Amino acid sequence: MAIAKVEPLTTARALRGPFDYRLPAEMEGVGVGSVLLVPFGRRRVLGVVVELADRSELPPGRLAEPIEALEAGVPAERAPGPGSSCAPS
Repeated sequence: MAIAKVEPLTTARALRGPFDYRLPAEMEGVGVGSVLLVPFGRRRVLGVVVELADRSELPPGRLAEPIEALEAGVPAERAPGPGSSCAPS
């Protein structure tokens, strides 16, 4: 099972991301820098994939799947790294 670690693009300052999402087979082309539309609480937000993993600390049943992968991504060298903040200073 492929896991995308996603940093939501939001101005909320109290987030401790990245957050894990289970990638379905039809999203096999998703990689670091890909932009995804993901469920986030009761909302849908855009997020950037900052890392791919084979497993998550969460059980598979607790992981949500991205809603959509957007065509245009962010080059891997420009994607925020794990633990970085996307919120403005």
